[in-house]
Amino acid sequence: NCHRTRFTSADEHVAGWVYPTSFGPHASPVADMIAGVNGIEYGGLTISAPLNPHLAAVEDSCIGCHMVDIKNDANASYSNSWMYAGGHTMKMVTTNGVDITKGCLPCHETDTFDLKYRTDRDYDGNGNFAEGVQTEVTNLMWQVLALLPTKTSSSGTVSPLTTNTSTKAQLKAAWNWNFVNGDKSKGVHNPGYAIALLKASIADLKAQQAVQTSKIVMQLPSTGQAAWWVVNTSGVQTATQTVYPGSTSWQIRGSGDIDKDGVDDLLWQLPTGQVACWYMRTNGTAKSSSLIYFGTTTWVIRGVGDIDKDGVADLIWQLPTGQVAIWFMNANGTTKSSMTIYAGTTTWKVVGVGDVNNDGVGDLVWQLPTGQVACWVMNANGTLKQGYTVLGTATAWKIRGVGDINKDGSADLIWQSATGQIICWFMNTNVTRLSGANVLTTATSWQVRGLGN
Repeated sequence: NCHRTRFTSADEHVAGWVYPTSFGPHASPVADMIAGVNGIEYGGLTISAPLNPHLAAVEDSCIGCHMVDIKNDANASYSNSWMYAGGHTMKMVTTNGVDITKGCLPCHETDTFDLKYRTDRDYDGNGNFAEGVQTEVTNLMWQVLALLPTKTSSSGTVSPLTTNTSTKAQLKAAWNWNFVNGDKSKGVHNPGYAIALLKASIADLKAQQAVQTSKIVMQLPSTGQAAWWVVNTSGVQTATQTVYPGSTSWQIRGSGDIDKDGVDDLLWQLPTGQVACWYMRTNGTAKSSSLIYFGTTTWVIRGVGDIDKDGVADLIWQLPTGQVAIWFMNANGTTKSSMTIYAGTTTWKVVGVGDVNNDGVGDLVWQLPTGQVACWVMNANGTLKQGYTVLGTATAWKIRGVGDINKDGSADLIWQSATGQIICWFMNTNVTRLSGANVLTTATSWQVRGLGN
């Protein structure tokens, strides 16, 4: 009964877990890992690595590996550490960081636990077939974290965050991550089971996230805090993900997929003009960032969307006097080229970019201060194909986001009132309103700053 998860069924624990009670397997579930039991198996695992080798092939598995005698070993790295590793200490690494592989040698010629089992397998899918099992498992664990809400300890350790808003898919993956992490061997104890659990978790999370949703980018003007409001195809909010909890004078100007990874990134701009991009993960965290414009300027980013059909979101800039320009972007956040779209003066403001007519080219949505709305359907070379009037009457509501909410191929319009209420106009490809939906009926100080996937 030692070194087990302390739950007879991982599935029952996940199904019955109630926040804020303790979640996940007990620490150090090594026995369950070696036996290949008590992970979330999603109805059946695909085992693509050796399964249970240390249970079936090693006599007295724990003793045979962890309690090897290194006191008089010829390897000086071992013998100098005999009081602190090997033997009754159960420790497998010497005081100077050398893996004690003496117990592995009957089967493996290795001086490291991070050995390669199969040269024809790339378990983490990064194209490197030479990586050892510990590296592969570590990479798979990071892939799971990239799909989950996470928390960071004071020491910098990142782990899954489980709360009362966690979905069952997130809880299942969090259990498996904690199970593999708590085992501490990074796959060595049972490579087939550890790898299969992690890969199944990744596949399930991706399948759940493929359920069609959009993310309304929200920011609190008074502090700069930012969040994603996840909405379904009916415009109903289903979840909230914190993007930035602190305070800042940077303002989010839009959302679009710059680095072509399928996740829309955030464009930030200072009042003095500098622009930065946060390259986002699906869990609402930034995997990296870059400065796109270093200098000061009165030009303001008014829209983010793919104009030239290369899969990379482009930037629409506008001066306070009305002139509009496009920056065609590279996937690394640099500018490929630029051009002026509108050289005259106007009180119309670009309020978003989205493919309204479903031709693969981002179109420009404009609005007057008095509320009227127009759409420029664009060519991929940045020229105007045709203009449309969307709303010819005045209104106090402002368009704050443009994107395809109902996943019919036509970008929809997100409106917000001065007191914070939010509605969605579902659009036809002929740039007319199809229908509408209430997204938020109560007042809020949060402002919509973009819309994406």
